[in-house]
Amino acid sequence: MRREYISKEDESKHLSLDAIAIDLAKQRRLIAKEYDKSSEHPTVEQMFIRQAIKFLTPKQRAVWEYHNYDRLTQDEIAEKLNITQQVVGKHIKAIEKRIAKWCKSNMGAYELLKKDYLGLDK
Repeated sequence: MRREYISKEDESKHLSLDAIAIDLAKQRRLIAKEYDKSSEHPTVEQMFIRQAIKFLTPKQRAVWEYHNYDRLTQDEIAEKLNITQQVVGKHIKAIEKRIAKWCKSNMGAYELLKKDYLGLDK
């Protein structure tokens, strides 16, 4: 096996294979910790809400995703979307009303989805 020698200056620029392997192992452990098996198979309610989200406006959908998926505060969302925190709050209230209205008008579909998903035959 041929060895290449690296000067001390160049050594700081390169990672050893051992360092890379250790780093990869740490990343795998972090990913394994963060992996949530429940997210692999969404609940009936999660699938139902995902359908309701499709009926939001593009701005509402952006606020929803930042608020629920990225877990940003209203101030952070406002900064990202270049709107005020008060407008973000109004969007969140409007989103909740719209989703509630959609869910209420689609309860029959929810019951069918629940039966189908859970395999319940009554």
